[in-house]
Amino acid sequence: MTGEYLDSAIALKKAEALAPLDARSRFTLAMSYVVLGQRRWARPELETLARADARNPLYPYWMARLDYDEEHYADAVEGFRHVLALDPAYLRAHDNLGLALEALGREDEAIRSYREALRLDRLRKAGSPWPALNLGILLTRLDRLDEAEPLFRESAATDPRFAPAHYQLGLLLERKGRAGDAVAEMDQAAQLDPHYPEPHDALARLYRREGEAAKADGALERFLALKKEKGR
Repeated sequence: MTGEYLDSAIALKKAEALAPLDARSRFTLAMSYVVLGQRRWARPELETLARADARNPLYPYWMARLDYDEEHYADAVEGFRHVLALDPAYLRAHDNLGLALEALGREDEAIRSYREALRLDRLRKAGSPWPALNLGILLTRLDRLDEAEPLFRESAATDPRFAPAHYQLGLLLERKGRAGDAVAEMDQAAQLDPHYPEPHDALARLYRREGEAAKADGALERFLALKKEKGR
């Protein structure tokens, strides 16, 4: 997959040597750099696009995403707020603003941002599982489990193939002492995404607690294998 993006980036840079790139091609180049993990190359391309089209919220949105990925959370908050000044209904900006605020420990503001993203998602029937998931994770961390549980279920219902919703729901059910239900959710997460290590770690813990040593050992072995695979 990354090879395709590398080929795309090389082709676009060769094309730029012959003639200036149009906005669509330059944005494709920037996103190729993002996928390749070359954020320092992506930012100048996005800045060029933003200067040429200052009213387009897409480009500052991705610059704010880069700030967040680089753990410059205060800059990310400022960037996402700028995006929302351009487009107050930019769903993903509200959701990612919540993430940046949460990273800064500003939980009440983060909850408001997540709720607005979720409101917009429901209104548009946009089908994104992320706002409900992110809000549920924060509420779980704040020990507001009864508020979080329906959010994880909503996230899973919004996208039935979304493994993280089942994983987070499983963690919550484990905390509520519902081990059997937690195992079912972890199994579902593992089936939906065979390369997702964390459900197997949780299954190992749950099985061990229930005295099922063989199942626990198998789940732990699978977890370690997947972690090793991801680290390559």
